[in-house]
Amino acid sequence: MPDAALLTGLPPITRRTNARAKRLLLRVRQDGIYLTVPPRVPELVVQQFLQASEQWLLKTWQDTRPQVQPELCVPVDGEYLDFPWLGQRWQIVFAEVKRLRELEQQFSIVVNPAQARDMIKRWVLKRAQQALPQRLAELAQQHGFQYSSCTLKHVKSRWGSCSSKADIHLNVALMLLPAPLLDYVLLHELCHTRQMNHSAAFWQEMQRVDPGYQQHRQQLKQFKMPGWWYSAA
Repeated sequence: MPDAALLTGLPPITRRTNARAKRLLLRVRQDGIYLTVPPRVPELVVQQFLQASEQWLLKTWQDTRPQVQPELCVPVDGEYLDFPWLGQRWQIVFAEVKRLRELEQQFSIVVNPAQARDMIKRWVLKRAQQALPQRLAELAQQHGFQYSSCTLKHVKSRWGSCSSKADIHLNVALMLLPAPLLDYVLLHELCHTRQMNHSAAFWQEMQRVDPGYQQHRQQLKQFKMPGWWYSAA
């Protein structure tokens, strides 16, 4: 079974059951995404259909939305990089260095301007490799979840995913989220270890572990990463 994924950049999908429908059908409009479902289609079939349509949905939704002026695509000398859930703010300092220097007492990182983006992303990954799995383990223990493994990746379309074998994959960019939104994503993936879909049972599980999940879900859709984070090098 495909991974159950929490996608960035997509609105909630409005599901409609139509007695005359012969097949599953997705429609993307400027006001949202709509799924038509024939009667008596198993939930597993619906979820597999949505997973298979993931890349098409992302591209079509982005193409449907109004174009927005792109933000600056490179880090700036003196810019701040925030890890809100850790209560940390690091300043980016430019200098002709061969490798990143971390000045922990000053909460600043010194990077070469020609390689700033890649240096910073490698540095964030290094910090995330300890911090994110640790937070995931804390939440799993707190709420009684079990999972097989946790790996980190730089990806554009997902905050996280969970496989049918309970292997959890997390986006390194989670380091930049506020604490409530980070926990929402981690709990979302932990809930997928019990419910590999987005059925009513899944959202009931989310309600149990995160009573404010609906608000957190909307805030996550509005969260903006630094303009250079996903841009080309």
